[in-house]
Amino acid sequence: MRYALIFCWQNNNAVIGITTAFKVDDYIIRIKKRLKAISINIDITRPVFGDLYRKALLIPKTINNYNYYIGNINVINYLYSTFTVIRPSNYRTWRPKLWYLIDIYKENAYKVWLKAHGFSSITDHNTHRKYLNAVAE
Repeated sequence: MRYALIFCWQNNNAVIGITTAFKVDDYIIRIKKRLKAISINIDITRPVFGDLYRKALLIPKTINNYNYYIGNINVINYLYSTFTVIRPSNYRTWRPKLWYLIDIYKENAYKVWLKAHGFSSITDHNTHRKYLNAVAE
C-alpha cells in the first residue's frame, strides 16, 4: 500500500511538498550551517543552533534529496522548456497532463540514450538535438 506524505518544512523559507517515495520516519543526519545574522528567518533557526556555527541535525530524507538533487530537477526542467511537446492552447483539462507525461517519457528516454551512447553531459544542446533527430528518423 502506498501512502502520500504531505509535509511543511522550515528551511530558509517554508517548503511545502508531497511525495510517495518516502515515509514519515525516513531521516538522515546532516551537518548544517547556521544562517547568517542578516537572514530573515534567523529568529526561527537561532534557538536550534544556539552559539554553534555547525550542528548535526536530523533531516527528513525528502528534504535531504530535494536539497542535494535540485540541480538534476533544474536540468530536466530546462530540457522540458527548450524541447517540449506542450501546445499553448489546451481547452480540455486532460491534455496538459498528457503532454507533460509525454515530455517526462521523452526526457527519461533521453537519459537512457545518453548512457547507451557514452555521453556524459545531460545539458549539452548538441547531444539533445542528436537524440531528437535519432528519434525522429
